[in-house]
Amino acid sequence: LVLKNGQCIEVQNIEAEILNIPFVQQVKVYAVEKQGRSVIVAVLRLHQQLSSSDLNAAYKRVLPQYLIPEQNYVVNNLQPFTAYLSAESLQHFIATHISIENTESQPVQSTAIEHVVTFIMAKIIGLPEQHTHGDLDFFDEGGDSLLATHLVAALNQYFINAEISVVDIFTQRNVTNICKLIEQKLPDTAQRIAEVFMQVIEGK
Repeated sequence: LVLKNGQCIEVQNIEAEILNIPFVQQVKVYAVEKQGRSVIVAVLRLHQQLSSSDLNAAYKRVLPQYLIPEQNYVVNNLQPFTAYLSAESLQHFIATHISIENTESQPVQSTAIEHVVTFIMAKIIGLPEQHTHGDLDFFDEGGDSLLATHLVAALNQYFINAEISVVDIFTQRNVTNICKLIEQKLPDTAQRIAEVFMQVIEGK
C-alpha cells in the first residue's frame, strides 16, 4: 500500500495504470520509506530506451501527479521482482543501481564511451578536441568513406568483437548513435574498455 494525500492506494492499481503506457512491458511499484515519507519507486522493463522526461510525460497521462514514481529503474529481467522482494533486497537494489533520473543528472553510463569515440573520430577527421561533442556528426565534420574505413578499424581495434562496419558509420553517423551501437554489441565490456582507454589518453 502507498499512503499519499491521506489516501491508501494499492500498488497494483498504480502498476495497472502504468501498464497502459505503450512502451512499458512490465512494471513493479514499491513504496519506500525515506526520511519519514513514502517514496514511490518503479522498476520497469521497457520496449525502448527513454529519457526521464519522456517517462514523466507518459506518467502524467495515466496517473495523478502525487502517484507518479519519483525513482525509476530500468531492468532487463523483472523476474526477481515478481516474487516477494524483501525490504532489504529492495534497499540493496536501490543502493547499487542508478535510476533513470540520476543517469541524466550525472551521465555516468555513457561518458567514457562517448569520450573515446569522440576522441577517435576527432583524430581521424583532424578536428581540434575542444570543438567536439556528443552529437558530432562524422560526415558533417568532413568525414568521407575512406576516413570511415579508418574509423571502423580504430573502433574495432579497441572495442574488440564490436564488429562495427562502414555501413554502421553511414547509418549511425554521430557519436551518440555509434556509442549506443557499441554498448548494444558489447553490453558487459564497452564501458570498462572505454574507462581503461580514457586512463591511457589522460596518462594515468
